Amino acid sequence: HKFEPCRGKMEWQAEFSIGAVKSWTTKNIPAVLDTHRLNYVGKHAQKSLVQLHELLQGLAEIDGLRFLTSVELGEAMTQKGRYTNAITGEKEQLTPMFKPLGRQIRKWIH
Repeated sequence: HKFEPCRGKMEWQAEFSIGAVKSWTTKNIPAVLDTHRLNYVGKHAQKSLVQLHELLQGLAEIDGLRFLTSVELGEAMTQKGRYTNAITGEKEQLTPMFKPLGRQIRKWIH
């Protein structure tokens, strides 16, 4: 899901993004949010940082939500769910809820 608050699209703002993630997590669908540096520098910085704060507050209220860096996610994808926590350095494990997950997700979306 794109989180691009400086672009002006409603579906790329905090409120819509929080709702999307809540909807997916109730169905055990993983959520990946994509954002870019452009949103947080220059003339866009102030508005986008407010939106980012709103997004993070809203996501923090979702039980069981786990935040991963791009590096952690990539490692988990290539190591059967195992990755090294970037903050603690500890090995952690993601456990797929459904097999094959991709097929199940496509059913839910369509």
